[in-house]
Amino acid sequence: MAVEIKPKPTLDDQTDTVMSEKVIDSTPEILAPFTNNILDVIRDSADIEINDNIKNFINETAYAESGSFPDPLTVRNKDTNAGGKFQFIESENNNSLTVGLNRLSAEKEDGSGYVYFDGELPQWVIEAQNHKDVTKLDNDQQTSLFLANLHQQKGTNSLFKKISEGDNKAKVDMYIKHHHKGKIKDGEVIYDPKVIKYAEDIFFGVAGDTKAT
Repeated sequence: MAVEIKPKPTLDDQTDTVMSEKVIDSTPEILAPFTNNILDVIRDSADIEINDNIKNFINETAYAESGSFPDPLTVRNKDTNAGGKFQFIESENNNSLTVGLNRLSAEKEDGSGYVYFDGELPQWVIEAQNHKDVTKLDNDQQTSLFLANLHQQKGTNSLFKKISEGDNKAKVDMYIKHHHKGKIKDGEVIYDPKVIKYAEDIFFGVAGDTKAT
């Protein structure tokens, strides 16, 4: 009798739901190992549970940034040059990708190694620091970049904790202040009211169903 051999699923053809199912149970069979590394650090640092609220926040942010496109991992905004699932930018006026990669490569305060990786930096991180093209990264890599970029910013541990407890306002604050960010005018950070309204619609569930299943 012929035995059907099913191909092993790759990360790039996984949905966020499949990825998030593996997020909670850190086993050797993880499909998103880098993302889970980051989440393990956030869990310990913020003293939280990595639950559906955290997973939904990841999915909702991706939806806010690239959800209207059929190819979110490779989509690029022609006006801003923002690219990928979470729309990181590398341009003359904005280098959020470089900043994010530097945060992903952060070293421990005691100099004993990297915050998010055991041993050496993964080769894909080193390569990304050179090619500066987020669309060359797979789903796991882009998601880990997004999470580390948030986690390395001051004040986000408390927001991660609130998000894990179901605080949708904390999701909006995290997105507006630490991912999308505002513009500096006369020494003050100004947040676009339209962007705030858009974020509220996404994170309070007005814009559609982006929940983990």
